Amino acid sequence: MIKQMTEEKDKKKAMTDKIAQAIVRRRMSVPAVFFMQTFKPMNFIGSQAVVFLGPVLESLFPRSDIYGIAEFMEERENVEELMERIEALESEHEPEPEKKERKRRFFKRAKRKE
Repeated sequence: MIKQMTEEKDKKKAMTDKIAQAIVRRRMSVPAVFFMQTFKPMNFIGSQAVVFLGPVLESLFPRSDIYGIAEFMEERENVEELMERIEALESEHEPEPEKKERKRRFFKRAKRKE
């Protein structure tokens, strides 16, 4: 029983890491967290929509991923953990000086265009 609970927890952690890394790698962390915050109260409905659309989604994605994500989304705590993991990875992903330099260059280019 305890072994099964540990395996489920490890599986959820692996799913959280996999999704969070994919989002951060694509630099979509801000829209993803915003979307999750907005629709957090309806996460169960979203998971059921994934199950409903499963047959269509199976033509695009592996079956285990689709139903694994649907199961993952059923619990609100998982969505919270995912948002926290995305934010943690985002802060690790780019050091602070590089962020400031990138912002400075962006605004410098914007001023030139005016």
